[in-house]
Amino acid sequence: MADRSNRVGQQLGNYHLIRFLGRGSFADVYLG
Repeated sequence: MADRSNRVGQQLGNYHLIRFLGRGSFADVYLG
């Protein structure tokens, strides 16, 4: 799995990842 700090600022579909919010059991959560 990629380091979460490397995903901030990336485009994912229609979403721009602004800030890392937290990590759950199955996924990382970002403000987008």
